[in-house]
Amino acid sequence: MRAVDYAAAAASPGSEAQQRLAAGLRAYGFGDVSSLLNPTSGRDDGITPSRTAVVVCEDRRGERVCIKFYDESEQASQFLRLHVTCLTVLRGVIPVPGIIGVEWTAEKLGLRALVTTHLGEPFDHAVSRLSAAARRRIAEQIAESLAAMSDLDLSTSGLHVPTDEELRRGLLQRLANDAAWYVEHAPTDPSSVRALVFRGAEMLARADLSIGGATLCHSDLVASNILVRDQALSGLIDWDYAEVAPRELDLGVCMLGFLVTLPVARCERLRLLDAMLGRHARLLGDPAIRERRAALLFALDALLDWTIGGKDAPLADLVWALSGVIEAVEGERPLSETCR
Repeated sequence: MRAVDYAAAAASPGSEAQQRLAAGLRAYGFGDVSSLLNPTSGRDDGITPSRTAVVVCEDRRGERVCIKFYDESEQASQFLRLHVTCLTVLRGVIPVPGIIGVEWTAEKLGLRALVTTHLGEPFDHAVSRLSAAARRRIAEQIAESLAAMSDLDLSTSGLHVPTDEELRRGLLQRLANDAAWYVEHAPTDPSSVRALVFRGAEMLARADLSIGGATLCHSDLVASNILVRDQALSGLIDWDYAEVAPRELDLGVCMLGFLVTLPVARCERLRLLDAMLGRHARLLGDPAIRERRAALLFALDALLDWTIGGKDAPLADLVWALSGVIEAVEGERPLSETCR
């Protein structure tokens, strides 16, 4: 059974799946369920298949938990194992959900599942209600979390940690493979977007990376995976696609997140992006990191994926960001200039 279908059934009032879910939660000490929210889009188009789905549960006392369901595939099982490992490694290092329970079989909740604490509201949902000072502080707190992750000791994590050279070779091959895929699937209309995709893909295909050492990276740290509460960063969620990679990977994906997933004016996105990058550079003692070519190339890779994959962002914003990142790579200028 697909996780997205089961999550929708569990959120349906009076359904058998909901009754089973409520009984399973009571076994964890959760009160009688008063409401369930299913924020999962259910996207499954063959390009980005949905292997997981989330239901947020609230009991009559107002307490909330998150349940992330995983389908019966081996890939989903690997996602669950990785998610649990990441939350365990990161607990106390950066703000992440606490693990309430892990269901490795479908016996209790109907599918394999991860039950965690609920930490707040997605940044993209809350940003318009936050003060300017709170927005900037959250951007800086994201940078602080990324910097803390760069210092992780992964020797006892159970995760494979490649050498710097293995990491570099693997990333160059991945960028080359991605570039070929983007060329093959480039849109034919409008022609201006097609030309931009070809231009970006060529840059990825001939990329030469200078990267930092390996660390644990989220790899999908867009605004919907950043939670806020009480005008501050409260958690980073959704670690299914985490990987051991250079710290510049998350920095690049964060560039995409700030540029295209925050529903505020573009000038405000650039201010927040500059605050995040500036804080990150100061923490690592490297003022040039905001212009580091590797981070920009990872941002370019993510933007091309979103542009071709039809991800949930306005095409005009994707094109604006894509053009700015390409110009930043070519001219070695900061995004705050090229995206004006």
